[in-house]
Amino acid sequence: MKGIHISALVAVVVMIAVASWLYRSVPVDEIAPTEKYDAHFRKYNKRYFSVLFDWRWFKAQSMAESGLRRNVLSNRGAIGLMQIMPDTFNEIVEPYPHLFNIADPKWNVGAGIAFNRSLYDRWNSWVPPEQSLKFTFSSYNAGLRRMLRVKKRAAAEGLDSDLWSSVAPFAPDQTRHYVKRIHGLMGRKTK
Repeated sequence: MKGIHISALVAVVVMIAVASWLYRSVPVDEIAPTEKYDAHFRKYNKRYFSVLFDWRWFKAQSMAESGLRRNVLSNRGAIGLMQIMPDTFNEIVEPYPHLFNIADPKWNVGAGIAFNRSLYDRWNSWVPPEQSLKFTFSSYNAGLRRMLRVKKRAAAEGLDSDLWSSVAPFAPDQTRHYVKRIHGLMGRKTK
């Protein structure tokens, strides 16, 4: 009887260890402990990606974009948490008319994640799935056309242009640092 209790105790300890490893905190939670906009990131991540996709990628992206500050206006005119340009917002609103106001954090996050989804779908058809997110973030930062030119340049150099590590040296410095920062905030290395 005592052996059964010990086995049950060991099983519980193992389950707790596995659960804490699976649901461990990532650095984004440690660096930005504020949960102020988490509901928006969760909602629009679920809507445009899925509940299985880690919404904290977009929180990390917002940290890289605006430092999670809602009223940031860049010198180029990008607005809000996700630093969306007004022209880009107008493009996003066409297929998603429920996104009303670029300055409202809820709609800004929604538009940013919807835009990420459109970029992700394109890259997912061009590069291996494990590379899509890196190319998505680089395109969010530098623009899709520019990143396609960068990818083409890497291919012309004889590099595997389906790998971020091959394309990154040809990307703008700011874009390389942007992708690296987002991955760093998530506790991941860019490869």
